[in-house]
Amino acid sequence: MLNLVQEYRGKGYFIVDDAVEKDLLDELGRALRRSADKVRSGAVVEHAGGIATKGEGTEPHLLMGLMAPEYGESCFAEYLVCDAVQKYARLIVGEEQRLGWVVGFASRQIAAYDSGWHRDTGGQTRNATYEEEMELLRTHRKNMLKFHLAVEDDPCLWLIPGSHRRFRTALEHEFLDGGGKGDLPGAVQMDLKRGQTVFWNGNTIHRGIAPAGMVERWNLTGALVRHESDREELDERFEWRLAAKVRDSLPPAALPLYDNWRYAVGPAGVS
Repeated sequence: MLNLVQEYRGKGYFIVDDAVEKDLLDELGRALRRSADKVRSGAVVEHAGGIATKGEGTEPHLLMGLMAPEYGESCFAEYLVCDAVQKYARLIVGEEQRLGWVVGFASRQIAAYDSGWHRDTGGQTRNATYEEEMELLRTHRKNMLKFHLAVEDDPCLWLIPGSHRRFRTALEHEFLDGGGKGDLPGAVQMDLKRGQTVFWNGNTIHRGIAPAGMVERWNLTGALVRHESDREELDERFEWRLAAKVRDSLPPAALPLYDNWRYAVGPAGVS
């Protein structure tokens, strides 16, 4: 396990084969497909302020509200706090956690997908000075661990190992500033097979792209957060989680994490 921590700190990621039990993986796959069908039919409609149960159907791509009770799929929250995930999450974020998220790529039209190269810093590093960028990399989301679970084989994520620890190169700057979608030196493809999980640092320069011939993507992307005394700005995409019925729908093991998150975003959802 110590080697994995060192790998995460050095390269910015590690890949494991056992962060989900087979039976749960099968159930997650079925639940993700059911959830996509509900959005497609309009039985569930996602929007920032809440999750509705009737509306106009849309072709799904990224499902943000999978833990919402409107989906009726308890396995997503159970997965986030299951022992198989937690044995790795605790290595990085510790025992005291707040609720992160589980969202799903559930696309049957993935062929044109290309996110472009970026860090998960909201563009703050695009034109930062050396000192500004290094300080941001040192502090930004320092208490967060991200992960991708391949519900089906998933070759879409590319990372530049070690880039979470250093100033961008001139070529990386060009790509980060302009949303470049070409190849970058040193990039490594996370060619995940079904059931594999990559745990990674979102400050790493990365890109999501569907390779030629890929039609569908079935992937769960999640995060867990170390709970500290800091406040957290409420992401508008998760405002629906403020509803009391959300907490009531969670499994017991997730309730402390939810309460920690609710404390962090403040009484009115404001830090």
